Amino acid sequence: MINIHFTNHNRNYLAQLPQSFNLNDLQRLIIRYFKNPFRYRFVTAGKELDLFNNESFVHYQSLFHNGANILVLERMRGGGYVEIEILTNIILSDLEQALQQIATINDLERPCQLKCMTCHQKLPYDRFFISPDFVRSLESLTDIYELMRNIDCQICRCGS
Repeated sequence: MINIHFTNHNRNYLAQLPQSFNLNDLQRLIIRYFKNPFRYRFVTAGKELDLFNNESFVHYQSLFHNGANILVLERMRGGGYVEIEILTNIILSDLEQALQQIATINDLERPCQLKCMTCHQKLPYDRFFISPDFVRSLESLTDIYELMRNIDCQICRCGS
């Protein structure tokens, strides 16, 4: 038997594999401790294991020895951001409907909520627009603009 350790969030799981194990044996073992292996990355000896490709597994099978440590990393949820042009088109197509839902009377209970051009007071979109989907689109656009404003320092322009 080969003793291996899974390390995840400072927790260690001790497991055993047979001497002549295959990819199915490893997959069953991983599913026992981590219900959904798609949510994780498994790294041993600095090499990421591909648990769904038998050819890749055979290449890295020699890394499994008695006392081997497998680092379990949780994958980040979500993905990249939506392109600004696509998000802007979505907002523009929904804008007319969102504007029709806005109360047009300015009173003490519901004063004008748009960002003022002179006082620069910024209020949340949901205090003005009613549709939660439209508000999420506007917030995403604001987040992407902020990201793009600050990302210049991360772009290498040296050409190497």
